[in-house]
Amino acid sequence: MAPGTVGQTIVLAVSARGGTPAGREDDLVTEVRARLSDKSHKDSELALRTVFIYGCVPIVEYLRRSHSDTAGWNATYLGEYVFEIVKAIGSRTRISRRYAPVFDSPVHWAVVERNVIGVLSGNIPAAPAGPATAADTRRAVDAP
Repeated sequence: MAPGTVGQTIVLAVSARGGTPAGREDDLVTEVRARLSDKSHKDSELALRTVFIYGCVPIVEYLRRSHSDTAGWNATYLGEYVFEIVKAIGSRTRISRRYAPVFDSPVHWAVVERNVIGVLSGNIPAAPAGPATAADTRRAVDAP
C-alpha cells in the first residue's frame, strides 16, 4: 500500500497543471507500481522500455480523465507530465533506479513520449509478453 502522500502529490501535480483530479489516486498508484514492478523483463533496455510504456497507460488514462482539454498537449509535454507522476508513484521503491536506462536515454525516452501521446489518442499497447517459463519450455519440447 502506498503512503497517502503519494496520492496527495498526484493531486497537487494535476491541480498545478489546471486539472481536476479524477480520484482513486491510491488505486492508480497500486496499479502502476504493480505493472512497473514486474521483474520478468529485466534482460534488456528494450524490454524495460516496453514494460515502462505499458506501466504508464493507467497514468495517461488518469490524466485524460483529470483534464477537460488535452488537445493542445504534445509528446514532450505529456512525457514530462507522466514522468512527474511516475516519480511520485516510484517514491520509496526501486522503480526509478530500475528504469533509469529508459529515463537517461534520449532515444528510449523519445519512444516513450511517442507512445504515451499515442495512448492519449486511444492506441493502447498490449501487455508485454513474459519470458518463457520452464513449464512452457517442457510443453514445447514434449509436444509431438
